[in-house]
Amino acid sequence: IEHQPYFEISEFPFEEQTDVYPNPFKDEIYLELELEKFKYLDWSLLNSSGQMVTKGRILVFPNQATRLPSEALIPGSYLLELKDAHGSKRIFKLESR
Repeated sequence: IEHQPYFEISEFPFEEQTDVYPNPFKDEIYLELELEKFKYLDWSLLNSSGQMVTKGRILVFPNQATRLPSEALIPGSYLLELKDAHGSKRIFKLESR
């Protein structure tokens, strides 16, 4: 899987190191966090107009890649927002092919 740099916007960042890949993506986005124990995250994917395309809640395990559903998206720019139970969030800018 190709790893490319991504653009991250973080107002209230997680303490954990977060990796989102590949970028650009086609059908799959993977998320990996350096955690000591599992963590639930709410996620949403927004298009370049700021409209929510899809969202969900995932269970992320320590140092294990978690797949986010991203099939059937048209090529373009997207923002992936991740939010934990404490309200901390991270936003990543991704490109779809």
